[in-house]
Amino acid sequence: MDSLMKSIGYLLFAGIISARAEFSSIIQIGINNNSSSEFSRENGVEDSSPGAATVLDDHYYLAGTYPAPIGTLAKDEDVTNFERSLTSSDPRNVIHFNLASSQATSTGLMRIELNFLWSGTSMNEGQNPAEHSVSIS
Repeated sequence: MDSLMKSIGYLLFAGIISARAEFSSIIQIGINNNSSSEFSRENGVEDSSPGAATVLDDHYYLAGTYPAPIGTLAKDEDVTNFERSLTSSDPRNVIHFNLASSQATSTGLMRIELNFLWSGTSMNEGQNPAEHSVSIS
């Protein structure tokens, strides 16, 4: 009986492990190198929606189809149009992207990873990281 229970336990454990889905990268903006050099200095204002896919503003568009006036983008917006930081006068960056139907399922999971360099240290004299809000809609 003990060996039967152990076998069932091993099968259940193996089933749990094999059923675990791995995350795969679908979007990356910039290079993960602890630098913001590939991005541009922020423009210092809060830009209104929907922004543009051709200029430096608070809205960064990845390839896809969007409502007018953006339309269809065959490739991602130039990374130099992504603002390198959040400041008190320019406190947001909006990243627009589409998911394929296979990625946007009712059981699908998404993991968002953001790397904040310096994390507000110039705003609070290097004492503690600043607080950042992330919204997904």
